[in-house]
Amino acid sequence: MGRFPTHYKGKEIVFRLPFTMGVETTVGVSTPNSVFPLTDLSHTDNPPFEVHGLIIRATTYDLNGDMIEPQQTTLPCDIQVRITDASTSINLTSRIHRVYDLGKNDEREWTWDEPRTIEKTGGFRITVDTGTMAAVSVVPPTAVVFVRVEITFLGYKLLLAGQDACETARRKVAGIMGVAA
Repeated sequence: MGRFPTHYKGKEIVFRLPFTMGVETTVGVSTPNSVFPLTDLSHTDNPPFEVHGLIIRATTYDLNGDMIEPQQTTLPCDIQVRITDASTSINLTSRIHRVYDLGKNDEREWTWDEPRTIEKTGGFRITVDTGTMAAVSVVPPTAVVFVRVEITFLGYKLLLAGQDACETARRKVAGIMGVAA
C-alpha cells in the first residue's frame, strides 16, 4: 500500500480500521459497457473510507450457469474495466483498461501510491466490457456464456480527532479485542 496520510480535511487521523467493500456483477460474453449496480458501489457509513487499492477477479460460466473448470488463463486479457470516483467524477483509469494491465500479480491486485478517501454517499462507478472468449478446452469443449466480475476495494475506515472520535475509536478497539468499553 502507498502513503498513509496523518490528516484528512484538517483533522488528525487517530485510528484506522481495516475495511473492504466488495461488489460483483455477472455479464454475458461480448457485452460492452455493462455498469455495476451503483447501490453496490456506494459507501454508506459515516467514517470516511480511505481506499488504497483493489483486487479484480473474474470467473466464467457455461449456459447452465455452472462454473467452468479450469478457468481460462487469458481471462484477465479478455475483460476490460473503467473506474470512476462517483463523488468527484474523476476517472481512476484514463480509459477502459484490460484487467491484466491493472494488477501486479496473479491476484490482479492494483495498489495506489496515493489513497482516495470516499465519504458517506460517495463511491465508485465501474464499467466492464467482456470480449469474445474462446471455448474452454475441457472435454467436451465448453462455451463461455457468462462472466462474473468481482472487485474488492481495500483500505481503512478513518476515525478522526474531534467530537466523539476518540471515544468511538476506544469503543471500536474494545469491541475488536472483546473487552468492555
